[in-house]
Amino acid sequence: KARLVSCVVGWSCETVNSAQIEAYGLLDHVEVINPGSQDAMFADLQGAYDKQEPWLGYMWGTADPALTLDLVLLEEPAYSDECWNTTKACGYEDATILIAVHPSLTTSAPDVVQFLRNWGFNIDEYKKVAKHSADNPGIETKDAAVWYLKNNESAWSSWIPADVATKVKEALAK
Repeated sequence: KARLVSCVVGWSCETVNSAQIEAYGLLDHVEVINPGSQDAMFADLQGAYDKQEPWLGYMWGTADPALTLDLVLLEEPAYSDECWNTTKACGYEDATILIAVHPSLTTSAPDVVQFLRNWGFNIDEYKKVAKHSADNPGIETKDAAVWYLKNNESAWSSWIPADVATKVKEALAK
């Protein structure tokens, strides 16, 4: 049987992944493995990756291995409420990321609120920083942020007013 490295016992994905294996008719072909921890799951993936061995598993898209390793997302039928609420023989629903602030921020820091309205969480943008950090062990967060700002102006400059973008560019040049 193939191994599916699923989720830590108690995580909701543990029951979902087991239901999917059953719904896809794979019970005779796939053994579900529930690692003891997230670190164990990451280590299992990294070990197989380093040895260039096949690995089948569940990985949250924003987890470091998913951001830094060249992985292939398996195709599944598209998510639908009907599927999810019955057999789960479909992909997971894309997560929605909400940005919330205290109401007082709208008057005390409207520039910050506007920045947050303009900014969007784009996994491909985040992957750039994660891969750069992984390729440069020991890099500090500040240095990774500076690298991102220097190399991705077209993305971040649209999040802020033009005069602020000019100031950021001047600071980066120093």
